[in-house]
Amino acid sequence: MNKIMDYEQAEQRLEQMVAQGRINQEEDLETTTYGLPIHHYTIGNGSKEIVVTGATHGCEIISADFVMNLMEQLSKRENADGINLSEYKIHFIPILNPEGYLISTSAIRQIIPRDMPSEEAEKMCKEYYMRYISDDAEAIKRNRENAELRKELAKAEEEGNGEEINRIQQRIQETLPDRDPEHLKHFQEMFKGVDYTCIPEKYSGIRERVREILTQYPDIPKGILQIWSANANGIDPQANSEYNDVITRILSGELDPNDQVFKNNLRYSNINSIHPGPINCGFDPERGFKIEPEISAIAGLLQELSEKGTLHSYFNYHGTGGVLYQRPMDAPKELSINLNEMWTRTLQNFSLSQFYARRTYKNANDRVHTRYRILTGKGSGKVTSSNDLFRVKYPRDILVELSGMGGNPIGPYGDLQGNYKNLMDSNLEAFRFAVGYSDVSEKISKASYKMIQDKIKDEVSEDIVDEIYGIMGTASKMLTSWLEKFGTKTRWQVMEEGIKRVNRNETDRDEEER
Repeated sequence: MNKIMDYEQAEQRLEQMVAQGRINQEEDLETTTYGLPIHHYTIGNGSKEIVVTGATHGCEIISADFVMNLMEQLSKRENADGINLSEYKIHFIPILNPEGYLISTSAIRQIIPRDMPSEEAEKMCKEYYMRYISDDAEAIKRNRENAELRKELAKAEEEGNGEEINRIQQRIQETLPDRDPEHLKHFQEMFKGVDYTCIPEKYSGIRERVREILTQYPDIPKGILQIWSANANGIDPQANSEYNDVITRILSGELDPNDQVFKNNLRYSNINSIHPGPINCGFDPERGFKIEPEISAIAGLLQELSEKGTLHSYFNYHGTGGVLYQRPMDAPKELSINLNEMWTRTLQNFSLSQFYARRTYKNANDRVHTRYRILTGKGSGKVTSSNDLFRVKYPRDILVELSGMGGNPIGPYGDLQGNYKNLMDSNLEAFRFAVGYSDVSEKISKASYKMIQDKIKDEVSEDIVDEIYGIMGTASKMLTSWLEKFGTKTRWQVMEEGIKRVNRNETDRDEEER
């Protein structure tokens, strides 16, 4: 038996948790297009409500694994340390995209069957991870060569050397990502013999729809079912947003749906995402745009809790990267979100992220230097994805890329005693710490915002917020260090105890002298 959970094993694990009476199973949020339930569970009965999701992308199976582990651990009262479950109610959606999860894990089972010993499966996962690394290494090499050649081209153009310009331009073409679907990537080679028949016949609707997509779009390369991020319609939930740039350009007529759109990184550079497929397609141009059931499910829950005034935070777990996404993009005008309200959310997210990141690590032997990185850049400035939209609309929204080892879906399982254990243990502790001290992080964000408002007496600009990030980061580090050392005691309580210890020592010395 190995750590990989296929769809039916995940269902069994959830059923066992409910049967133990520690987790409440709520009404399913929705049913997917092809009839799979989007399960919803809760623990706690407080008025502050937290939402936790996994497997938005079907192939990010480590995120579903982690959310289920979080459910199991927090359901044991002694492991809910720091979280008062009479104050909080936590909503868990461990597999937001069950169709994608089923497709991905069905493909995995073709090379890692259920009965494969753990050690042997770990080696397979490590090999897959190394293939991803080799694809990344080639991408880095090509990018560096391309950058150097463009410098040479600029010089040749300045000198007016036509022959040299032609030579360099030809070499630049050789450094561009290979778009040919016949040229498989290293990780695709490992699964090239797996086709749609890996999906069990009992899920006939999903099996048939995947067959249709692979038949209709022969430019989809072999060896990609294991990275099926999308649902069975080939629509990626994260990309399924009315603000997705590709969708708006197609609907406006600016982009021809028969064109090609590729991701820039090498590992996915041969997958055209303008049409349904394994990854990054936001809608089917032939069927028209609609919000997919997976996104309407989570959007509905967040909106319901927001309207009740009880939504506290949203922890959105994804697969690989070991980073935190937290900064909201610019709110679309039609949402009528006040700019100052946006910056309040920005500071709320950053402050909570500081507390969360404090307890994460990729290496248990070097916890300080291997904490997850908090991404603070402005990005495109535009909302494009479904989670971009959630981060604009709702408070304290953090997206956590869990695994330091890349290579969805199985790369994170390539080092069980290192990478796997570290991400499970550290993110459990990070969740407890961030939630347990969320009132403190909230005070930091409010105080920071009041300080900059008092100082500039005007709307807060991007540059001001960038500066305050640095101040908040330092304050949060000092405060979390203090909390780790002294727990919930106040600074004055600690000072009082110190004074008492000094007085006791002085008294002891007086007694000795006497």
